[in-house]
Formats: sequence, structure tokens, C-alpha cells
Amino acid sequence: MRIAVDAVPLLHRRPTGIQNHARGICRALATIGGQEYVLVYEQSLQQWEEFDDGFARSLGPAWTLTAAASPGPTAALARRIWEGWTLPRLLRRLGADVYYSPTTRGPTRGRVGGAVTIHDLAQEAAGVVSAPPAAVVRLARRSRGIFAVSDATARDIQRLLHVEPERIATIYNGPALGIARRDAEACRPLCGQLRLAPGRFLLCVGDENWRRRYDLLWQAMEAHWAAGRLADVRVVFVGRQDWRESNLSRLVGGGSHVDRAVFLSGVSDGDLSVLYSSALATVLPTEAEGFGMPAVEAMVCDCPVLCSDIPVLREVAGEAARYFPLAVEALSQAVLALESDQSLRGELVRMGREQAKRYAWEESARRVLATLERLK
Repeated sequence: MRIAVDAVPLLHRRPTGIQNHARGICRALATIGGQEYVLVYEQSLQQWEEFDDGFARSLGPAWTLTAAASPGPTAALARRIWEGWTLPRLLRRLGADVYYSPTTRGPTRGRVGGAVTIHDLAQEAAGVVSAPPAAVVRLARRSRGIFAVSDATARDIQRLLHVEPERIATIYNGPALGIARRDAEACRPLCGQLRLAPGRFLLCVGDENWRRRYDLLWQAMEAHWAAGRLADVRVVFVGRQDWRESNLSRLVGGGSHVDRAVFLSGVSDGDLSVLYSSALATVLPTEAEGFGMPAVEAMVCDCPVLCSDIPVLREVAGEAARYFPLAVEALSQAVLALESDQSLRGELVRMGREQAKRYAWEESARRVLATLERLK
């Protein structure tokens, strides 16, 4: 089977959640072998500041990289030209049997069908925006199959995009490829550099946005510190953004505990592994997620997980996390209960190791292959 693959999420120098999903699936597909892959993308992407095709070229001889010119006067029109004209012709010229996209990019015309991936409709489900993007609606209508990264997202796809359930397959994320547990000796240099005591900091992973209520966690911790509790526990926020421009940074700076916050940007997978492996807990105070990859990455690194009680995190973390209603007092109680109970922390670590075994990239890749074989 000759599979054309959307290369765009593989061409980022610094991958984030969707790009990590694409890398995990494609690396596993390369390991399984037995197929021929053509990675396709629009030629102008080579001008990106973030463009890096090193990962794509590392996948092996069964994978080739092909670019095609597809100009457009605006980004929206360029995408429509790519999906409706350039890409269908390219797939036909390459002799592709089927098309696979780890994102929501795909052909809206032509004989070569396939499947795209929808990671998240949380904004639409929560009413933050009134409707899904037009490009996503077009692809949902045209694609023969749709991959969702959780059953919760699959339900949103059915409800908001009116897609029949038999066209949807759930393929879970795994941890980013560079995430793995680190021992105390490996953790010592970075923790020393950041002045973090192992087991005495909370970790939050992901940029600040409408759904992530880091402000509530910070308020909960301020209440503890003001009462003389958890005085040596700090909070570490990791993302790609410039935290100096964030609302959270202004909230922290306006109080009297600014020295207890650590803001980090552009952290490597190796350093993130150290942080997971050293934290008292990873905390996900979120209103909505498509999957919740930090929960899985934390469990891989033997880090207890505290997360808001929403269906997708119940699905992903199962019994291997402690849940809280998204409110300051509930967060405060959850953190204190975990910090004061060593046996609870040990139990969460043990259950987390077992839960994390559900999230193997190879299993998800096999589901992708089985679906594409059916769709070709």
C-alpha cells in the first residue's frame, strides 16, 4: 500500500502536542514497516522560520519527502487551493492508494480518499466559538475516515460535525518520544540550576489559554502560603509562550509570593522528563482538553497526577489520578491531601505506571494502518 502522509506537523523545529502526536504515529509506522510512504507538503513552508525536515528524513528509506508549489493570495485561500486542487493532483501523480493526515489537512476533491485527525473541538463544545472552522467542516464532510485522539473528542465530532460514528476511529496519544523517567542522579543538575527541591514543586505543562485555569491553582497555593502551609512548595509552569506577556505572570507579580513561581519556555523533552520525574505532582486545572497528554507523560515518569474532573481526563487517567472540581477550595484540598499522604502518592505512581501502558504509539499506529487499509 502506498500511503501519502501530510508532512506539515513533522516539519516543526520545536514540536508541541499535535506535532508530537504526528511524530509518535509516524515513528511507529516506520518501525512496523511493510508499506511505502510519501510525505507531502506545500513548497512555501520551506520559508518558515521553524521549518526543519530532519525528523521527516530520519524515518527511513520507505519514506520519501515531496513538496509542491501551491500559491494563494491569503492563507485561507492558499489552503483551499492546496486541498481542492494541488493536493488531489499530487496524490494522483504519486500513485497514492490512500491519504493520511495526523492533522485536519486533506484533499477535498479527487479519487484518492483517506482519513484526517481531529484533536480537539473543545472551544466549540464549550461555546467559546460559535462553530467549527469552515476548513474542518469541509474535511469532515469529505474524508472517508476521521481519527479522534479520545472517545470524548469522538463524541464531539459526532455532535458538532454530524459525522456518523462508523466513520470515526479513536487512536490514543502516547508520550512525546523523548519523555522517559529519569533517576535522581540525572535530575540533580537541572533541579540545582532552577533551585528546585525534588518532590517539593507542582508542575503545570502547557501554555496559558482560556481552558487552563492556572490562576485557580495559584490562588489555592497563595492561600496555603498565607496560612503558613506548604511554605517550601513552588509551582513550575512550562510552555512555549513568553510568560512575561501572560495574565498569569501579572497575577503572580501582583502578589507577595513571586519567588515561588518558576516560568519556563522552550523546554526540551529531556529537561521536561526531569521535571516530571522530580515533581510532587503534575496538575491539570483545565476546563476542557482533546486528550491531556501531560497526564500520560507524568505517569510515564512516575509522577502523581492531580486533574480537574472532566470526562476526557477520566477517560485518559482512569483511577490513576486524583480529581477535583475546578474551584480554588477544591484545588487547595487536593494539593494538601496529596502532599500530606506519602502512601497516596505511592499508590498513584503504581497505578500510573499501569495506566500509561495503554498509551503505546505502536498500538495506535496499527489502528491507523487497519483503518487506511479499509479505506483505500
